[in-house]
Amino acid sequence: MAKAAHHPRTTLPDQEIVDAGCYIDFEGFAPNEHAASPPPVLIGIYNREQKGQFVQVVFNKEYRWATEEAGVPHEVVYGPNRKDFLQTLRSSTRLWRPFFAYREHELKVLTRLLQQPPQRIVRRYKNVRSIARHWLGGHSENYERPETHDLHSVAAAMGITPSLQFPKGGMTARLRMVREHSGTKRGWKEAPKQVRNAWKEVLLYNQSDVLTMHKIMQHMRGR
Repeated sequence: MAKAAHHPRTTLPDQEIVDAGCYIDFEGFAPNEHAASPPPVLIGIYNREQKGQFVQVVFNKEYRWATEEAGVPHEVVYGPNRKDFLQTLRSSTRLWRPFFAYREHELKVLTRLLQQPPQRIVRRYKNVRSIARHWLGGHSENYERPETHDLHSVAAAMGITPSLQFPKGGMTARLRMVREHSGTKRGWKEAPKQVRNAWKEVLLYNQSDVLTMHKIMQHMRGR
């Protein structure tokens, strides 16, 4: 019973909390021979400090120069100190202004990087996947059950179309491609158009996922 307390509740939050929440999504590499849990390359954030804006923070120095010339309309900044940034981000949340993320991956990353016990964060953390799965189960007369409960399947079940989708492995393939050129100013200046486009797609895909999460929550609240 005690272990279950370490997982976010599946209850749909009130509209005020949905509107006030901070929506986040990390992007990075899957576990590999070099690291069991590689730290995230970047984070996408919507509604930080209730400003209703989207911003991305890139942590890895290998992507610094790509960040300097992101080529997207929203703000993208380089912030190499992950822990300090995430500490500041955590301090901006409250029980009535929690983190929203699509699964518990972000909860695990925050717990690991901030070196905090899970319960320190879980009280101000909402798992959109679990909330949506529970909500769809209670509205089966109006919605078809998605084959899986990944973000895009749940969005489709609610009639929401994400602005950008990748095939499986598409994110890491693009991150690897960009990394080969973005470690130095000269390298990025000479990067082929295909590589620059790959970086834009990484950023726009992450933005799409974060905003789709927000649309899912608003849809469940009848907005």
